[in-house]
Amino acid sequence: MKNNNFLYTISEKLFSAYGHNLSNIIIVFPSRRAHVFFTEELSKIINQPIWLPKFYSIEDLIFEIGDLNQVNKLELFLMFYNLYNKNINNPQPIDQCYKWATVLLEDFNELDKSYVDDIKLFQYLSDIKRLDAWDLDLNQETEFTTNYLLFFDKLKILYQSLKKELFLNGMAYSGLAQRKLADKPEIIEGWMKNKNCEKIVFVGLDALTKSQEVFIDYLLTKKLCDIYWDTDKYFFENTKQESAKFLRKYKEKWPTLFNDIKNHFLSIPKSVNIFGVSKNITQAKLLGNLLSDQNYNPENIKRVAIILPNESLLPAVLESLPPNIENINVTMGYKLFSHPLASIYYDILQLYHTKKNASLSSEDTLFSSHDIINLFQNPYFKSLLDK
Repeated sequence: MKNNNFLYTISEKLFSAYGHNLSNIIIVFPSRRAHVFFTEELSKIINQPIWLPKFYSIEDLIFEIGDLNQVNKLELFLMFYNLYNKNINNPQPIDQCYKWATVLLEDFNELDKSYVDDIKLFQYLSDIKRLDAWDLDLNQETEFTTNYLLFFDKLKILYQSLKKELFLNGMAYSGLAQRKLADKPEIIEGWMKNKNCEKIVFVGLDALTKSQEVFIDYLLTKKLCDIYWDTDKYFFENTKQESAKFLRKYKEKWPTLFNDIKNHFLSIPKSVNIFGVSKNITQAKLLGNLLSDQNYNPENIKRVAIILPNESLLPAVLESLPPNIENINVTMGYKLFSHPLASIYYDILQLYHTKKNASLSSEDTLFSSHDIINLFQNPYFKSLLDK
């Protein structure tokens, strides 16, 4: 039976095209994790050791080519607040500013991803706010209204100052890094020459931002990249299927890239079983029993996906997996607070949160007996004491 696995198919095509010169190309996936599975599929084709190509996620590639480091959210906010204090009259305290600044910074990010003309946008926004606050009796204009309108007038300055400050420090947020490549896509060519790279191969991309479209369009024009889409005719040709919404749009722009869409989905036999189970823990236990009954070997289990509607189910599911399933790949988010280890930090913080001074004149501290008992009974705290 022919292997219809998408990554296996792509590895066949690339090995056929480049052979043992695969190291001369760069392969870009939507995420870092995908290249692990691609390498595994490629190993089924090659019959001798070869140099692998370089792998990047699209996000990593953008920052690498732009010679930028990704700024974290806290650094970005503190940098913005410093500029806000310099450019705005009567600035708000940092705690009040934080409430709305994070939203504004995300708007800056979306603005750059969408490759919008920032000068026109901020001018338009300023004009709209002036119309909203229009008062025919100009004598009634308050200080609040004046500061409100001045803030929107200064948005352009804040955006441009932040952009300049980030570049001076060799940093950027995702949207700004994308805009840099969209503004100057020719720097990609220089970067490829330094890397001795013949081509960049994009694999499995879906919803591109406008900035990404711009520099990818440049690469296609220069014949410096190839694109392989992960889709099927069932989804692609049916306009009611939202999963291929963006790909249908890209076909209008790059029609020659969609000549090899497969039709595997409808040809694969399907079996659907529905179980009525109450309670989350019972669902997890049932899943464990179903996996045990199937007796999956190490190779077959790689083809099994467990999709959870709620990330809170993850700990129970992990505990319910049969012992013969050793290696798993978790791709969903998992809040640190949900991990049992977080309980010891919670108990310690709670201990100090409820503490009291013995008296106004005394430096002695009183702790709640209830909180102390909870801390001592914490299994992780006990293991620390044992060490």
